[in-house]
Amino acid sequence: MIVQRRTNDGPARVVAMTDHLGLADQFAEAFGNDAFHSPGPPSLFRFAIAHHDEGWAEVDRRIPLDEETGLPCNLLQTPIDDMLASGPASAEFNEAHHPWCGLLVSMHVYGLYNGRYGLSDKIVVEALPEAVRPQFKAMLADEVARQDRLKATLSEDPELADSVAPDALFQCYKLLQFFDTLALYFCMDEASLREESTFLNVPSATSEDASVTVTPLENGDYRVQPFPFEGDAQTFSLGGKVVEPQPAGTDIQSVLARTPETAEHFRLVR
Repeated sequence: MIVQRRTNDGPARVVAMTDHLGLADQFAEAFGNDAFHSPGPPSLFRFAIAHHDEGWAEVDRRIPLDEETGLPCNLLQTPIDDMLASGPASAEFNEAHHPWCGLLVSMHVYGLYNGRYGLSDKIVVEALPEAVRPQFKAMLADEVARQDRLKATLSEDPELADSVAPDALFQCYKLLQFFDTLALYFCMDEASLREESTFLNVPSATSEDASVTVTPLENGDYRVQPFPFEGDAQTFSLGGKVVEPQPAGTDIQSVLARTPETAEHFRLVR
């Protein structure tokens, strides 16, 4: 669950992980032109994008009230046991669909806690309370074992062996990170707080990666340079719910259940 950063202490837009996934999938659907190509097996890659945080869906259904804000506990306030469970559950959901999806999402889970395989300098596992680090390191070791097992299986498949070669697989991982972090750019802050941001290591049609810069304009438009999507403009929508701060002791899940969905619409332009 993501509670958007806002300019006051009033109502806040709450974005469930399923809304985040929906936006990432919209980016994946619109992605691609002469300068940017999607790597990997297309249908499996799209499934993994659309479900890369699927394990959080169950967590969101039981997220508690933050007594200080009167809103749902934000992403980084998720109870430790739920944080531990969400990643493996995401990988298991995807592996049940196909081993290739399970492999890519397991890499996503591992990368979140370990600097995205060198693409980020944020080593989340080292920032966790010291008492729980061994549990997270054990979980991540299990994900490495999952990856080794799935790579061995997929390398025996003549149709997919090339897609699990290190360079090819990492291109898919990097593009997943682009869709994930671009979606988070819109999920984390209300529109008035979004600033220009550059997304590094976006796979392009050449062997070199691109740095993609997003700049807020007016009327819900954002300039994207270079433009990695079809055409000259693409419109997207982000789901969510606007929630009033609640008194201590409120069943926040009941509040969320009766709050209507609203969508933010925005346009990315060349």
